[in-house]
Amino acid sequence: MEPVMENDGSGERKGFGLSVLACVMLVGMVANAFSNTLPVLLTSLGRTRGLTEVEGGLFTLAELGGLAVGVFLCASLPGLVERLNWRRTAILGLLLIALANLLMIPPVGFAYLFIFGIPAGIGAGLVNAVLYAVLAEGDGARALGAFNTLQLAFAAAGMLLMSYLATRFGGGGLFAALSIMTLLVLPLCRFFPKGRLHRPAEAGSAVADTRRISPAGWAVVVGMALYFTATGATFGFIAYMGIAWGGSREMVEGTVSIMMIVSMAATIFATLLGSRFGYVWPLAVGATGVVFALLLFVLVMPVQTFLLLGCIFYFSANLVVPYLFDALTDVDSSSSAAMMLGGTQLGGIAIGPAIAGFLVTPDYRVVNGLAFLLSATALFWIFFVIWRHRRVPVDQAPMLRVPH
Repeated sequence: MEPVMENDGSGERKGFGLSVLACVMLVGMVANAFSNTLPVLLTSLGRTRGLTEVEGGLFTLAELGGLAVGVFLCASLPGLVERLNWRRTAILGLLLIALANLLMIPPVGFAYLFIFGIPAGIGAGLVNAVLYAVLAEGDGARALGAFNTLQLAFAAAGMLLMSYLATRFGGGGLFAALSIMTLLVLPLCRFFPKGRLHRPAEAGSAVADTRRISPAGWAVVVGMALYFTATGATFGFIAYMGIAWGGSREMVEGTVSIMMIVSMAATIFATLLGSRFGYVWPLAVGATGVVFALLLFVLVMPVQTFLLLGCIFYFSANLVVPYLFDALTDVDSSSSAAMMLGGTQLGGIAIGPAIAGFLVTPDYRVVNGLAFLLSATALFWIFFVIWRHRRVPVDQAPMLRVPH
């Protein structure tokens, strides 16, 4: 069965059909099960395998770093991905995830977990590259908003499942579950597209129908990597901040749960709104909220404001992501560019907290101050690239040069 493109006769870009998107999103959620259930998975491995906090952080870096490598390989080698095709790339990624998790079922030590975590992450990266390339073929903001909503729901259920499995079957049960889920969704790859939809070049797109990422595309990718690293530092320590500012552990954990619900509200909003009014103003609203919340995290620390500031931060950050995706695919319409969002996002979530761990102070002002400065700089840079892309005619635009 070959995927079909939705078309309502209006000429609006609709992308692949709902059945294809449903299969791709389901496979993507399972491929991202590690990152979706990370908080509970790490604490579960701590009590079942004896992983320390440092070892848990390094294991996370192996998995998410591997994911970033897998995405980068797909984005930087478009010819190879084209020959292999999207369907086979996703199948290869799922097989890597399943095999690596099978090897982690025995009670092996941290060194083996670290080693096997790398190919598991690379496999997830291959699947994510295909996932974002498929989503970019239609209304990217709406599709990514829907996917993120499903991921948040999957994460809530998955963390409960992982906690139960760890208690009932130990660490081996966690990796067995990840492997089994991966193999169960493998047949869905049959419905994956083999490659891009063929369209005429779009007006205003500097790189329509090209395979490699343009200099302007790389400029946006660099900005995204800096932004996700900055916000990832605050995400990683937000619960610790609430406790450091005087909140009880129970209150803070309950507050973070409310923030997760608010996150889902942002992704639902993006799904309903889509790109019908463009991406610039929703991106600007979300970016303003992120920068505003981070600045107040530096200036205002009483625990009474923790819920309000946290909700502003979570809502805004989750609103930014789908419209950042739209911005990237507008500046650079190649599928290679679209593939980079997931890698930069999850890579930032891994790298940001690792860097922030060396900068932690009792009031977390250094961490939040650095997050504020870097995220504001990254967003300003991204808006500058968007402005340049829209202002200069495509056939007259000088090439943006970025470091190789």
